Amino acid sequence: MTYRIFQDKLSYGQYWEDKAKEFLKQNRHVEITAEQTSHNYQTMHFDFQTSDGMTYEVKADRMSVKTGNFFIEYEGYGKPSGISITKAKKHIITDEQYFYIIRTRKLKQLIKDNNYNDGIVQCSNTKGRLVPKADIIEHSHVFACI
Repeated sequence: MTYRIFQDKLSYGQYWEDKAKEFLKQNRHVEITAEQTSHNYQTMHFDFQTSDGMTYEVKADRMSVKTGNFFIEYEGYGKPSGISITKAKKHIITDEQYFYIIRTRKLKQLIKDNNYNDGIVQCSNTKGRLVPKADIIEHSHVFACI
């Protein structure tokens, strides 16, 4: 993957992570107490933690509006990544319209129990499962993005 594409994806992800944090602060009345950074990402296997002790992973998928699926990453460059290694208790998934908040163990169980298709992001050698948005909605708390 070229450096420019990597930076664009990183900026996009960070934007939605920041939006999710603001949403939680305003609606759940919590503070952010820990955040993953470039310095601690190998030991902190979630994006952030809130003052109530909850840990979150945030995923943004703009293509889900067109495809009807969320891409849930499990491998990158031949190594476990994403849902395979996260320690987050909850996932916040967004399609840029809504936040879908789902327990990570429920998301893992959905993937385990269903024969979802694999997806590959060619430019980054990233593999994931294509989870139908309807399945995510059924098991999530859904909120309009702020």
